[in-house]
Amino acid sequence: MTETEFDDVFDLMKTGVYVITADDGSKLGGCTVVWVSRCSFEPAMVAVFIAPRRVTHDIIKRARHFCVNIIGERHLETAKEFGLRTSANVDKYAGVSFTKGQSGAPILKDACAFLDCELVQEIEIGDHTCFVGKVLAAEKFSPEKPLVYRHEDYYPREKQAGHEG
Repeated sequence: MTETEFDDVFDLMKTGVYVITADDGSKLGGCTVVWVSRCSFEPAMVAVFIAPRRVTHDIIKRARHFCVNIIGERHLETAKEFGLRTSANVDKYAGVSFTKGQSGAPILKDACAFLDCELVQEIEIGDHTCFVGKVLAAEKFSPEKPLVYRHEDYYPREKQAGHEG
C-alpha cells in the first residue's frame, strides 16, 4: 500500500482540527493536530498525540499543561499557520488574539471552543507522545461548525512528494 492509498483510507475516518497550545514561561507553543480524543468522563480528560520533533511537544512537557483549541470551519488558514510552520523560527502568535486559561495555556480567540487542561500523563506510542490532560475549563465560543480534517487541504497531491508531515 502506498502512502497516498494509506492517506485515502485514513481520510475516511473523519476528525476535527485542533490547535494545541502551551506556555512554559519562556516560549509559547502551538501546533495543529488531528489526533485528539476524550478518554475519561470522570474526571473529564482528553488525549492529544504530538510528535517529539514538534517544538510544542517539549513546551507541553515543561509547562505541564495544554489547551485544545477547537478550530471552526472558517479558520482553515489558522490551522495551516499553526500546522505547516515551526515555532523554532516563526512567531505563530504574531497577529493572533488569545487569552490565558486557568492552566496558563493560550486560548485562541478565533477558536469556536476550547478545553484547558492540566497534564496528568505522558505515554510514548510509536513515533508520537500521547499527552493526557485533565480538563480544568471548557467553553464554546460560537455556534460555528468545527473544521473537519482533509489531508489535501494541507498537502495537495501534486506537492506531497517529500513532505515531512
